[in-house]
Amino acid sequence: MQDSLIPPVPGIKVFTDSKHTRENQYILVNPESETNRIVIASDAIWFYFNLDNLLPIPTYTFDPDAYVEAMKRMKTMVTNPDYLIPGHDDLVFSRFPELCRGVVKIGN
Repeated sequence: MQDSLIPPVPGIKVFTDSKHTRENQYILVNPESETNRIVIASDAIWFYFNLDNLLPIPTYTFDPDAYVEAMKRMKTMVTNPDYLIPGHDDLVFSRFPELCRGVVKIGN
């Protein structure tokens, strides 16, 4: 696991341990919050199916074991399991309230 040395903005930490690609990144939003820590997984988790079944993306993952371990770690980082957001799943738009077309509110 590799944390970013300098957060890009206050309230965000960047990680690079999923190994979908060599330096694939995901972010933790509100890392100090007791109730509202959110992981935006990007390519570190493609779909809820991968997360629910702890399955890497076949043939598209540099290190499948590291990909699965990163998903397990991300599950421990959020304050609510719903706050672990895959990068390619349209179900995100049905699981959270819509603010406007294509934009949802995640967190409280």
